[in-house]
Amino acid sequence: MKYFLLFLGFFIFNSCDTNFCNNSSNINVPKILSEIKIYKNKDYCTCLNEALEGNGESINEFSKFIVAKDLANQHGIVLTKLIETIGDESYTSYLINFNDRNKLSLMTYVSMGLYEIKFSPFQSEKLEDNFPKLRRFLIDE
Repeated sequence: MKYFLLFLGFFIFNSCDTNFCNNSSNINVPKILSEIKIYKNKDYCTCLNEALEGNGESINEFSKFIVAKDLANQHGIVLTKLIETIGDESYTSYLINFNDRNKLSLMTYVSMGLYEIKFSPFQSEKLEDNFPKLRRFLIDE
């Protein structure tokens, strides 16, 4: 029983560590997302870290990435924090060649991220309240 409790404690402790990308902005990324390949054989963390450094191609591709349904909330949180870090206007300026499907996916992920973060540090759950330029890009164009 003692060893079972030690194992259980070790498992819980390790499962709580979610910063698998070791990025400078401290955006926590769950292990399962960190292992996904996104674009040109780049993994999720490489693409995220390049996006955080202002690489426009990585921002664009990271924003178009589609995840499985069970990872959508987690990816939405990461995307929302990426946009917050880069800034609404700067982030949106890198989005090119977005079709309606890309726009709908991005809007869904960011909306899920805003909901999951529970308002802090954001004004509300609404896209237009937090990222007005992105909202215009996704809805009006």
